[in-house]
Amino acid sequence: MTKSKKLTPDEIREKCDTASKNMDTFYKQGVAMRISHSDTVAQYLLDNSELWEKIQKITRQNSYNRDHSAIEPGEKATNCIEEWTAKAMFTHSKKFGHKFGAIGSVIDYQIQLKNTLKDKEAGKIDMMSLSADGQELYLIEMKQQGTGESLLRCVLEIYTYFRQIDKNKLKKDFELNNNPKVVPVVAIFTDSKPYKQIKKYSKVVELIKSLHVKVAILSGEACKKGEVPDGSKISVAWWSGNDE
Repeated sequence: MTKSKKLTPDEIREKCDTASKNMDTFYKQGVAMRISHSDTVAQYLLDNSELWEKIQKITRQNSYNRDHSAIEPGEKATNCIEEWTAKAMFTHSKKFGHKFGAIGSVIDYQIQLKNTLKDKEAGKIDMMSLSADGQELYLIEMKQQGTGESLLRCVLEIYTYFRQIDKNKLKKDFELNNNPKVVPVVAIFTDSKPYKQIKKYSKVVELIKSLHVKVAILSGEACKKGEVPDGSKISVAWWSGNDE
């Protein structure tokens, strides 16, 4: 197998020019997914911050609140690890009123952004939580310990969703009448590749702060494929760099 050609910074920026023609899908383009490209792509986005205005808001006519149920005894898990971890945390909050440290109470998972078939590129938000004081509503992109994805890709994905979702309707659908501030969050495990990239890619960190994305650090027992996770064994803390 031949190795792919190593791109120069100029070639990476040219690929960014092409990918930015559709900012709704920029985060899933190859140039944004290659870990080695992370700082160059981050600098490109810092230099071209006006590109984010190209992302179109999607107003979902049906409710964002699909009244998800908690995990029931005997329920069989699928191999969708992030979904089941979020569902386990949601279950622990719903049944026992548990608050997961930094992010507070998990109030839903797998929040659908799509309104019609033409929104086929729109994804789902892994998890949503409300801070303990009720003042912040967190839209969370979660990555498991074994993920091969870059930190940059995680950040771009949740920030894209943050710009696409109709925040006022979201709060109305969940009856959050105190009008909490909506905040995009990336939640990563301590020993994951994205976590290790925080120290390596300074421009990605600069972009995180520029976009006002928060980073939450997960620790505890990770979910395994096909197993129903125990939400009580997961703890969450804010990354110290959020306050710098």
